[in-house]
This record gives sequence, C-alpha cells and structure tokens, in this order.
Amino acid sequence: MSEKFVIYTIDDGIKMYFTGTHWGGPGYFNQLWDAYRFDTRQEADDARLWLDEELVVPLSHAIEQINDSAAISKATGE
Repeated sequence: MSEKFVIYTIDDGIKMYFTGTHWGGPGYFNQLWDAYRFDTRQEADDARLWLDEELVVPLSHAIEQINDSAAISKATGE
C-alpha cells in the first residue's frame, strides 16, 4: 500500500483537488485521480501553507491522506 497526501479546497460546495502549478498559478480539479500527490504530510503541509498565504484570492486548504494504489485503480478501472 502506498500512502500519499493530497491538498484540497472546497469551492462552492465542491471538493477541488490541487493539481500543481500551471501557467504561474495553482490548478485544481474535482477528481482525485488528477491530484498532485505528496510523499509526506510535511511536504503537503508546506505546500498548503504556501497556498493559504500566497494566493491573490485567498482559499482555505486541507490535507487528505489517501491510498494511492486504490485511487489509481478507481481512475483506470483496474
């Protein structure tokens, strides 16, 4: 089992996962399979703090621990 950590925010009642930085800003998607995975909670927390503090439009972010292999299996249907 591969435990990973993802960052998400709630936007208009929809859980939006952080997908990384694209075109100079953070990207979000509402599906777990596209979320950026962090290897440790500390890495995820550092990124979460940066997102909370540096975004022009402030958002509150949270961290979720996931089983990466299960998330990939659901996305690919394997």
